[in-house]
Amino acid sequence: VFETMLPVESKASVSTGEDVAVVIVIDISGSTSGTVDMEKRLALDVLSGLSMRDDIGVIAFNDQAYIISPMTKGIYKSSIEDKIRQLTHSGSTRMDTALVAAQTMIGGYPGSKNVIIISDGIVSSMGGTTRDLAGQMNADGISIYTVGVGGITAEKFMREIAREGGGIYYRPDESDRLNIIFGDKEDVPPTGGGYSVIALNPNHFITEGLILSAQLSGLNGVTTKPSAQLLVSTDTGNPIVTVSQYGLGRVVAYSSDNGNGWSLPLYTGTNTNLFARMVNWAIGTPRQSGDVSISADDTWLGTPTMVYVEAKSKPSLTLDGDKLEISRTDKTTYQAEIDLDTVGTHDVSGYGVSVNYPLEFRDVGINRELFNVINSTGGGVYSEEEAKQFLFEDMKRKSTRIVDEPQNMKMPFLLAALIIFLGEVLMRRFMQMRGVGKGKVNDGLDAGQAEGDLEESQE
Repeated sequence: VFETMLPVESKASVSTGEDVAVVIVIDISGSTSGTVDMEKRLALDVLSGLSMRDDIGVIAFNDQAYIISPMTKGIYKSSIEDKIRQLTHSGSTRMDTALVAAQTMIGGYPGSKNVIIISDGIVSSMGGTTRDLAGQMNADGISIYTVGVGGITAEKFMREIAREGGGIYYRPDESDRLNIIFGDKEDVPPTGGGYSVIALNPNHFITEGLILSAQLSGLNGVTTKPSAQLLVSTDTGNPIVTVSQYGLGRVVAYSSDNGNGWSLPLYTGTNTNLFARMVNWAIGTPRQSGDVSISADDTWLGTPTMVYVEAKSKPSLTLDGDKLEISRTDKTTYQAEIDLDTVGTHDVSGYGVSVNYPLEFRDVGINRELFNVINSTGGGVYSEEEAKQFLFEDMKRKSTRIVDEPQNMKMPFLLAALIIFLGEVLMRRFMQMRGVGKGKVNDGLDAGQAEGDLEESQE
């Protein structure tokens, strides 16, 4: 039962043999005149880290999309590298055209589908369309990762594309972490060394700006659940810190020991910040960095709540990624009313606001004997899937019952006794009547004899 709450399963990750498809999308628009060489180098680095077993495609784009390489097995990467090196920049920027082309290229693929966009994020138009398209692709099972190209990158836009696409945004010096996600996995660390600890997702509250330099000598073998986020792993891809939502709460799984054996280096220096951030995130009250402080009360579904902000100047806030309008109440304070329509934890620029079930349900309570009462009457409690499969079958089976009903056997015996009694009465009556008849005959004979004797005596 406890494991159902965790973001990991307590068994070591094993290769499923699932096919992986990766499309690398490279921005060659005019805005990349100073960074196109960096983009090509990043693309080559990403390409070199992909597994030989992966299927790889490459698309370049400006205001149009160009198929540089159709889907090709990783074993033929060298031919793709030559094509990437020959790319040149020109034109305006339409990232949405590249996403459409990538979706067409990879959409019907049966395995894991992924798109890696390398761009400065400076688009000429259709930015909103690009975000919507990224969300649609994620809904279709395609994950989108984005890689920036340095200080000129429109990081906000690139982060939004990665978030909508269910992936991760990486700065140029972080792009090698894609090799951990898509590269060949090693079961053991390099000979003579330990497991290097890496912030696989550097954009989460726990890992943002975190400096990790520890090596572990061991770890607990676990597997990340599909609904969870893997934040920190080893250089061999083994989960170390994994997070997920459980109901209205948060759960963090740390997959090593307490420092007495394998992970002592992780409890020294700047590495220790990892544990403080894990605790702060889990309790749901992380403090924002900088000059902006956000607070809000948790609420009930259908009940509005207020968001309070303290800042030196009017900040730009988002609610689950959408812009949130706020009003000024004092020199450094602002507020906004929000009415959330789904249960769960919502994000206000990094601050979590929890929404519980409707307020009218609060005093209903839970009947803890309900299951026992249902079971005692011959019923059962079903999940939705079980109801579809078994409910009607069980109802039909339970509607047919074998019942023992007592039979009254007195009547046959009473009838038999009555018949015997009546028979005896009739027999006695018959015998009696027969006896009376014989008596009358004898009396007649005796009278005749007496009369004859009298006549003889008179003579």
